Amino acid sequence: MSASTTPLQAEVATGFFGAEVEGPAAPAEVRREACQKLVSQAVASCRMLRFRDDLSDQEVLQSCHFGLLTAGFTTRVEADWIVMRIAEALGWSPSDRPRWN
Repeated sequence: MSASTTPLQAEVATGFFGAEVEGPAAPAEVRREACQKLVSQAVASCRMLRFRDDLSDQEVLQSCHFGLLTAGFTTRVEADWIVMRIAEALGWSPSDRPRWN
């Protein structure tokens, strides 16, 4: 675990990049690349939602997480990873991250 990686990030990354990943039957590398693209695409949308709808950082992240899960194209572990990466990209503190469980 690097100095900038939190224990939760390490746990999510281990589950996401490991062999136990559940969900659609795409190769892990393909799914990882897709998730990274989702992060890149979602950052601007999350920033816009934060200000347009006057939501807290946590509300935006919870909404994003819910949307990923209900769309059905990510697993819970992937959604967790994506939302954590979005929060990091936006500079939102760990206390602003939602409780996803």
